[in-house]
Amino acid sequence: MDFLEDFLTQGEACGPYLYDLSFAQELIARYDTRDPTRPLFLYGLSMENHQPYNPEKYGVSSGFPAQSDLLSQEDLAILDSLVVGLHHADQALGILTDYFSQVEEPTLILLFGDHQPQVATNFYTDVLGTAPDTALAQKKQMVPFVLWANYDIPEAQGVELSLNYLSALLMDTANLPMTGYQKYLARLWEAAPVINTVGIRDAGGNWYGENEALPEELEAAVEESFGLSADWLRRENPTYRPDEAGYHPAGAAGNPRRTAIDLLSVQEEDGLLTLTFTLEGAAGQPLQTKALTVRTDTPSPRYQSLLTLN
Repeated sequence: MDFLEDFLTQGEACGPYLYDLSFAQELIARYDTRDPTRPLFLYGLSMENHQPYNPEKYGVSSGFPAQSDLLSQEDLAILDSLVVGLHHADQALGILTDYFSQVEEPTLILLFGDHQPQVATNFYTDVLGTAPDTALAQKKQMVPFVLWANYDIPEAQGVELSLNYLSALLMDTANLPMTGYQKYLARLWEAAPVINTVGIRDAGGNWYGENEALPEELEAAVEESFGLSADWLRRENPTYRPDEAGYHPAGAAGNPRRTAIDLLSVQEEDGLLTLTFTLEGAAGQPLQTKALTVRTDTPSPRYQSLLTLN
């Protein structure tokens, strides 16, 4: 993680955060000072378009006033502030594509948003209602992404996928070898193109909410990552051995379905969910045990601690 004092360029603020145009210039500077004998991967997280959103954030109007019968004037002012920031993000992307379109080294740029703007809650409830169905509620989870290259790649529009699939898409587009997990994601993408906190959408466009039963084939595809079923998770204080689900301990060399644990147990009590992971020796004795504790009595589960027990 870098801070302003680590920048190669003179970072300029816009509102309370770093200006997106300065952010783009810093990425270019990092590329210019790279080791040319090695490939370069840059992951940059910009901040300008982060909350808060208010008319005072930039002190200027976007010039594109919005109108809506569903939103108040205060909400529309917040929206206008957001539009100013989006315009700067668009300019920053233009700076990057203009620059890298002139370099000879094959370059891919993936731009995406990690979540929708965290504006006032009523902003979304006024538009979507207080109890939208699954297909409508998932609109709050949608963000755009663009994948650009300075060489020919397959063109596509209207591609919808979950954030968890982006790495597989990027590696496939770059024609780079995937990890086993990325290969699994590529397969899961075909069965369940969208998985988020609202529900799951299958390849046919059908949505299933978090409490809805999945068709057998779709459930099997989703469970493949760990071999765990929803019924297992609903058991009281369950335990799970990967080898019993067809997965083999890490010592089974050459087996592509290997795990780094021998036993997983789950216990929930008084708002605390504890996941205990155990590595076992040849005689079945614990070699190392780690316990991950998560608070579940809050509106959103919160990681609390990770302890090595032995």
